Amino acid sequence: MDVEKWSKATNISFGKQREIKLSPSIGQMQYVISYARTIYECTKIMKSASTMAHEGLIDFEVAQKILDVQKKNIERGTICLLEYLKD
Repeated sequence: MDVEKWSKATNISFGKQREIKLSPSIGQMQYVISYARTIYECTKIMKSASTMAHEGLIDFEVAQKILDVQKKNIERGTICLLEYLKD
């Protein structure tokens, strides 16, 4: 009889879990994390390029090219990230 109660309780619990729909789903979270990490890495590259240019280690033109490429990468990453964050 205790087994029957336990079985009913677990079935109810699992049934409730199936009813709850998270957005983004657990499977999509890996992509959200990946795109966020990519955006963060791009900003670190931008900061490094800017710092190196101001310290005279690279030309400002080179730094600007690096910044332009990273801005495009951030834009693409942001678009993909927003797709997963939409309701």
